Amino acid sequence: MRSPRKRRPVWTTFSDRLRRARDLFPLSAAGLVAAGACLLAYLYYGRERLDHILLAAGVIGLALVALATLVVLFAALLVWRAARRSRPGDPLRAEC
Repeated sequence: MRSPRKRRPVWTTFSDRLRRARDLFPLSAAGLVAAGACLLAYLYYGRERLDHILLAAGVIGLALVALATLVVLFAALLVWRAARRSRPGDPLRAEC
């Protein structure tokens, strides 16, 4: 007769998955707050209340957050490709 497998607590499994998602996601907490504030400025104040200044600020802020995210993802891809191409025995060369 087999002994039953020990199951991990639900909170541990959830926190492991949350940690993995956080490691893959390039935005920090401050970036998420900035994106949320820009989204609020765009949707509520800009579109609902027709404030053109906050509409422009929200659109520009969201565009900057999206651009920063894309730049980080592109740089991570370049670093990953460079690390994959290097041989394990090669010394690290850097210019100061």
